[in-house]
Amino acid sequence: MISLSAPSETARATTPDVEVDGIVATIARLVHEVIGEDLDIDLDVTADSSFSEDIELESIEFVALGEQLQLTYGEKIDLVGWFGELDLDEIIDLTVGELAAFIRACLVDDDRPGVQQGA
Repeated sequence: MISLSAPSETARATTPDVEVDGIVATIARLVHEVIGEDLDIDLDVTADSSFSEDIELESIEFVALGEQLQLTYGEKIDLVGWFGELDLDEIIDLTVGELAAFIRACLVDDDRPGVQQGA
């Protein structure tokens, strides 16, 4: 007999959310994991948080965050390729929401966040 019950808590915890708000929450959780509990006492990570000014993420921490995001969302998330397309100011000003929009676009096979398809 096949059971059609709701997914278990374990299954829910391992299935990544593909909506921007869920991705922002995942990024926030991973930021806290990457920087460690000692340094994130009052850190509130939101979609508007800047990685450089608000979170003050060091480059090595950003690399670790990128690795965790790839483990979570898979190889479709090409952060290195995307960063290669950004200019220095865009990288410095990057927000959690912008990163979340990029991840969502990768997951739903859009070319880039905010770009109209077939215009």
